[in-house]
Amino acid sequence: MRVEIDPEVFRAHDIRKPEVQAVFRLLETFDVGRHDWVIDPFDVDDFAAFLPSHFPSLAESYAAMARLASKREAAWTGNDQHVSIVVDTDNLVDLAADLSQSAVVVVEDLPSDGDRFLGTLIEVFGPERLRQAYREGWFEVVHSGGTGRMPDVAAAAVRRFLRLIRVVAFLDSDRLTMDAPGNADKVEKLAGYGAHVHLLAWREAENYVPDAVLRKCVSRAAAARTLHALHQLRPHQRAVYDMKHGFREGVPPAQRDVFADLDEAVLEVLRDGFGRNVLVRLSDLRSELAAADFEAVDRGAAADLRALLEAIDRLV
Repeated sequence: MRVEIDPEVFRAHDIRKPEVQAVFRLLETFDVGRHDWVIDPFDVDDFAAFLPSHFPSLAESYAAMARLASKREAAWTGNDQHVSIVVDTDNLVDLAADLSQSAVVVVEDLPSDGDRFLGTLIEVFGPERLRQAYREGWFEVVHSGGTGRMPDVAAAAVRRFLRLIRVVAFLDSDRLTMDAPGNADKVEKLAGYGAHVHLLAWREAENYVPDAVLRKCVSRAAAARTLHALHQLRPHQRAVYDMKHGFREGVPPAQRDVFADLDEAVLEVLRDGFGRNVLVRLSDLRSELAAADFEAVDRGAAADLRALLEAIDRLV
C-alpha cells in the first residue's frame, strides 16, 4: 500500500514511546518493500532531524531511505490502483498495527481455492509486487470451510484490524444461469462486516481453467473429443457448466433453457465432466501457463480474474 506519514509526527516534541515504536514498525515495512512510503521531498529534513533522538544507530540508513522514497514519489505518475493511507498523530499507533500485520484473504477451501487456484493466478497474472507478497506471507489465506461459514470467518479476520480493514473474501458464484444472483446474499453479509468481496462472475473456479490443463483431466483418447465438445459452448454456457460433474444426472431443470440449443451428441460427450481434480492439475501445470491461456478461454473471464488480484493487491 502507499503510506504517507504526516510530517507533524516528526515535528512533535512530546512524542511518547508507543508512537516511536509505531514509527519504527512503519519504517520497517518500507525498508523490506511491504509498503511504499509517500514522502514529499520538502519533508525529508524534518524526518532526518527526528532520527538522531529516536533511532541513532539507524539514522543514516533511514535518512537515505527517505531521500530515495521522496525521489520515487516525485516521479510517481499516479496511474496505479493504490490510494494513499495517511498516518497522522491521532491514528499513528492504530494504523501502524494494521499496516504491519498481514492482510487476510478468506476462501471457501484453502487447498483448492487458496493454494491451487489463487496461487496459480498470482504466479501467472500477478504483478511482481503481489508475487513477492505471496512468497513473503504479507497476506494470509484463511480457510472458511464453505460459503455458509465464510461470513463468520471473515468477521473474525476483520476484528484483527483497528482502523484499516485489510480483508478480502472471494467465493464462487454457484450460478446455474448468468442472470441468477448466485451467492449475492453472502456478498452482502460479508460486506456488512467490513470485508472487501469479490464474487466470481462464472459458476466456479474450475470454469476458468484453460484447455492446456483440462486436456490432462481426461484420458488421452478422450481429450480431443471432449475439448471439441466444450468449445461448442458459448460463453454464457461455458460459464455455468458443471466442469467437475458434467451432466451425469442430465441437464438440471434450471439450466434447460441455457443448454436447449446444444446438440445431444455434444451433451453426451460432456456428460461426465472433467472430474474433481481440475484445480489439482491447474496447480501442477502452473509453471507452464501464461495469461494468454486464460485469455483464450474468454477475455471477460480473464478480466474477472485480474479484478480479483487487483482487489487483493490494493490491500496488501
